[in-house]
Amino acid sequence: MGSSNSSLRFEGYDLARALAVLGMLLVNFVAFADPAESHPPWLRAVVDWVEGKAAVTFVVLAGIGISLKTRSARLFNHAANLRHLRRDLLKRAFVLFFAGLILSVVWPADILQYYCLFIALGVVLFTGANRLLLLTGLCSVTVSALLLSVFDPDQGWNMTTSTIIDFWTPTGMLRRLFFNGHYPFFPWSGFLILGMWVGRLDLCNSQVRRSLIAAGAIAVLGAETTAHAFAARMMNQPEVLESALLMRWVTIDPWTPLPLFVLTGAGTAVIIIALSNRPAEPGKGSRLRRSFLAVGRMSLTVYVTHILAGFGLGNLMPEAEPSLPAA
Repeated sequence: MGSSNSSLRFEGYDLARALAVLGMLLVNFVAFADPAESHPPWLRAVVDWVEGKAAVTFVVLAGIGISLKTRSARLFNHAANLRHLRRDLLKRAFVLFFAGLILSVVWPADILQYYCLFIALGVVLFTGANRLLLLTGLCSVTVSALLLSVFDPDQGWNMTTSTIIDFWTPTGMLRRLFFNGHYPFFPWSGFLILGMWVGRLDLCNSQVRRSLIAAGAIAVLGAETTAHAFAARMMNQPEVLESALLMRWVTIDPWTPLPLFVLTGAGTAVIIIALSNRPAEPGKGSRLRRSFLAVGRMSLTVYVTHILAGFGLGNLMPEAEPSLPAA
């Protein structure tokens, strides 16, 4: 029975990963195929809502993967196994970093190089208590909010072309990796930490899943309601619209990931993961479900392939200069 539950649990994570892949494909291929924004309004609305949340779900799932991979060694405090796991995770982190650097030559919005930093933090924290995880995640979000309030998030960016001017310089690299890149360490590392915490929960337990769904729904609805309420109020106060700092705080924008975006991204991710882990009826796996599971298991291959394919399409259509969405 334990083996069966474990298998179903891993299938649930594969299904969630596949849904995140589809969200990423939607956002990025719309950007590649139609950067002039001539697509239907309903599609623009869907893409705007999905943008950023697919990437958040991937990062949360990466944190879950760390907790599942290290669970046995952590619970039994096996020193040799812990050292082996740390080395293995760090090797993966460095491979992803250099793979991301290579990929960013054609796709500056690549996320793999950021994964190196997230996983490195996971290596430090995976033996920590739940309280330490949650406190560290909160600190990541807080530091991000302070940085975005004090410093200019557009520094180093050419806003006309949506590109980072000093992308390859040491200063530019540090700034984009930790502060104002596409997936900066602050606050995106908080999503990995959230995943590490979720990975310690028993998602085979229906009560745990319901609690996650409820918490995620409260986070999403609370943040969306707050953003819409402020937007409606500010439309009647034009002078308020001139405050760029205030606008950042009351809008949900993956490019400046302040608390409202963190809440919507994290809430959406845990809802998707909890729903994906609902047990399927034995022997009732449909062909569609099996296809989704296959996509989830090959998510890294799909990610790299879709970027290379999208870049190739961009070369075939030189007049189209795709924007760089936060998938």
